[in-house]
Amino acid sequence: MDRKQLWQELASSEKGQLINKAYQPTVTIPYQNWQIVCQISSHNKTRIWAAFSAQIDLHLKIYRPLIWGYLAKWLFAIPSGSVSLDQNLVITGNHIDKIQQLLDSDALVESIEANILSSTNLKIKNYPDRFAHFPDNIDQLYFQCQKIIVDLNWLNSLIDLFRSLLNRLTEIGVAYPRAVSSHLAVIQ
Repeated sequence: MDRKQLWQELASSEKGQLINKAYQPTVTIPYQNWQIVCQISSHNKTRIWAAFSAQIDLHLKIYRPLIWGYLAKWLFAIPSGSVSLDQNLVITGNHIDKIQQLLDSDALVESIEANILSSTNLKIKNYPDRFAHFPDNIDQLYFQCQKIIVDLNWLNSLIDLFRSLLNRLTEIGVAYPRAVSSHLAVIQ
């Protein structure tokens, strides 16, 4: 299956919409009040994100450690409460209590461990990028892989992870269950 077919299949299987941008195919997937956006960047990276209205300023980054990651793990890592998650991944951020609440779900921890492989990371960010500027109280759940993902099952699993994370962020009082302006949801 070529890349174009893969993204068409993703849009179809997730009831989303394929937007053909020049060299950046993009799939937008509606989920409750949010839009989950999947894209291949111009630098051949797979990115997935969902903007949400934030109740608190939560920063989070989860990734598998490489050489420097072990130093970061030793210096900055937050204990998640899950032994396997703490052994295999680096978790950094603020609001330790909210991060531990977020990760206090066996199903969510299992999904994170299955989807966050080497050369990938999962973040909650609210700082402006070079190309995207978000207003106050708009944050972004963000995943990036350093290569183009060509496995439809993995992409579907990542979408499920985003759904679970958005639900959990709402449950623990980090995200409001309301829509974000459509131009902010798709911007990146």
